[in-house]
Amino acid sequence: MSTNTNFIDFLHDHYSNGSSNDMSQTLKHLRQHLEQQRKLVLNEIATVKKEEELLKTIVHTNNIQHQDSDNHHKKDSITVYDIEQINKLPLDL
Repeated sequence: MSTNTNFIDFLHDHYSNGSSNDMSQTLKHLRQHLEQQRKLVLNEIATVKKEEELLKTIVHTNNIQHQDSDNHHKKDSITVYDIEQINKLPLDL
């Protein structure tokens, strides 16, 4: 059987070898090739799903860290509102 990953190339190679007279053998090879391609696709889908879940976890963790950092920064920094409130305080000279 050919090692081509392209289905059209596989058909071309198979039929150009002069083995087109045995249809059942051809169909058997085609089924094997399609099953191999199906497994590759399913493995790729599984890999992509795992990577997607990992990325979701990373993004979620980063969002939480960013929120914590923002909250911490808000506690430690003076805002415009704080400055306005300070400016409203009477001066005790």
